[in-house]
Amino acid sequence: MKQIHIAIESLLLLFLSLFGQALEANGAKKSAIDYQKLAVEDLKKTKEAIEQYTKAIESESDSAYLYYYYRADLKERMLDRLGALKDYDQSIKLNPSFAYAYNRRGLVRLGERDTLGAISDWDKAIDLKPDFAQAYVRRGALLMDQEAAMKDFDKAIELNPENSVAYYNRSVVKLNMGDSLGALKDCDKIIELDPEDYYYCMRGSLKEDMHDFEGALKDYDMAIKLKSDGADYYYRRGSLKEDMHDFEGALKDYDMAIKLEPDEANYYCRRGILKVSMDHPYRALNDFYEAIQLDPSDPNPYCALGNCMLKIYDYKQALKDYEEAIALKPDLAEAYTGRGLAKLELKDTVGALKDYDRAIELDSSQAEAYFDRGIVKEAKGDTSGALKDYSKAIELDPTSDYYAARGFIYLERKNYEAGKNDFDQVIKLGTSSCGCDYYNRGLAKINLKDMKGALEDFDKAIEMDHKQAGAYGYRGKAKAELGDTVGAIKDYDQAIKMKSPAKGLIYYYRGLLKAGQNDKQGAMKDYDKAIKINSDEDAYHARGKLWLEMGNLDKAMADVNTAIEKNDKEDAFYVTRGEIYMEKGMESSSASEVEGMFAAALSDFDRALSINDKNSDAYEHRARCYRMGLKTVAPAEQVKEWETKAETDQQKAKSLKQEKK
Repeated sequence: MKQIHIAIESLLLLFLSLFGQALEANGAKKSAIDYQKLAVEDLKKTKEAIEQYTKAIESESDSAYLYYYYRADLKERMLDRLGALKDYDQSIKLNPSFAYAYNRRGLVRLGERDTLGAISDWDKAIDLKPDFAQAYVRRGALLMDQEAAMKDFDKAIELNPENSVAYYNRSVVKLNMGDSLGALKDCDKIIELDPEDYYYCMRGSLKEDMHDFEGALKDYDMAIKLKSDGADYYYRRGSLKEDMHDFEGALKDYDMAIKLEPDEANYYCRRGILKVSMDHPYRALNDFYEAIQLDPSDPNPYCALGNCMLKIYDYKQALKDYEEAIALKPDLAEAYTGRGLAKLELKDTVGALKDYDRAIELDSSQAEAYFDRGIVKEAKGDTSGALKDYSKAIELDPTSDYYAARGFIYLERKNYEAGKNDFDQVIKLGTSSCGCDYYNRGLAKINLKDMKGALEDFDKAIEMDHKQAGAYGYRGKAKAELGDTVGAIKDYDQAIKMKSPAKGLIYYYRGLLKAGQNDKQGAMKDYDKAIKINSDEDAYHARGKLWLEMGNLDKAMADVNTAIEKNDKEDAFYVTRGEIYMEKGMESSSASEVEGMFAAALSDFDRALSINDKNSDAYEHRARCYRMGLKTVAPAEQVKEWETKAETDQQKAKSLKQEKK
């Protein structure tokens, strides 16, 4: 709850309404009471009233304790607390059972920061007068024990159901104990009893904390209606409107707060921060300068100014501003976070990392520090550390930027399910207008073989940004997998025309489709372009397979060997090379060469299956190799064994294909 505390200060300003009745009931002279009333109305007469009480004390010993008591009250008004304390002491000395004197002395002791003495006096006042509602309110306000304080406020309300201060203090205790609804009920009662502007503001703050923004807005509106010159009310309402994304309304309220209190530095700082969030950083500069001029000891305007300098790309000045903030408050976590970002932009990754570490050490609840540190770690190649920091940032503040950053790492690590889930959250929280979040989720889906879902996401990405070349490329791939060859080639054509950054990959994909349509020359041209752009192993492999189909075994072997050199963990490459070895063996007239080629082919098929024992093509081609070998190179003693192996591999290939279907 913003700046709401138990009303200790208000206790010091309350006056006992029964003073005059108590004095008259105890036989005080009319002239003394008249002077007291006159003193309340006109403080210039206070000294004269004090003189009258002094005379009364000297002349009438029976009522002296009352005159000491009343004179003490006047001395309090003169800010003579020590003099008041002595008079209350004397009143209590003359009449130890006078509960009112203990009550008022407690207030004076509180003013002198003697909390224990004040509590002791209110304990005594309650002992002497168990129905003394005001003493319960005052004692409860000082008790550290929330349960005990609650009992005091409950008792005060029981004794006086119209005591608005008791309801106010009890509402604060309830809030501290987590009973927001109970606190709100007490606030409602306070306003019913005493519909003052301050109480509307207090209830508005409570509703704001409970995320009842509309209710809070109505209460702030009422507070302003009752006190149109309340600068703090405009400031609070402006802050609420900012949270409600009514930035223009918030700006107007901050303007009014500044107009009413032009010397309040915090108002300028807050308005400047709002202007930065509205993408008006240059307009914000003067607000930060004014705040610093009004209060050069406050680190927050320097920190906010640093944030503003980041927005206008003046990283060196931002660094200086953060250093000023840190010099004023070395434990200001936000300043270290900002300075870390400035250092990162200035390529000082080591310094940036140290600042983020320090920011997190000072405030481990600062999501932005974890996020920014994750960026540094990712830039340094520590994706595991970045992943942990992004996850922590999401735990603290699940925003779309944080999910997107983690989602990118998951995609890079080929953890497509986790990546898809993160971009689900990004889209749920509110995607950007460029459609890139749908594009990224589409990438995850296409790798998860969810082609229909991928197609929907790429459609959406293109709808939001028709210039997104990559989306056309991957949509083409999804269409191809779904059997829409014509639509796929159109999308590939469009992506190439738009000069997609992934143009090499798109040529490769288009080449595959053309090869499937028996357009070997078109496919070969696309593979050539793909290799020229990216020198990608898949393109070499595809071109090698095409050379194999076209009967150019040497070029086929050269391309597939290059693919294996680039990636020796891909089972399909070994299957294709095994096929090439078999074809070379069939063409050879040399028995030794034929034997070598079949041995090499079998070795490649074995290698493919060691990488992926679910590769049906490898089993099928190895079975074929055994059968062909039976006619040419199989030793007589191994014929039966090779026949068995061929049959076993053929059955395995058939079984795997059925499983795949």
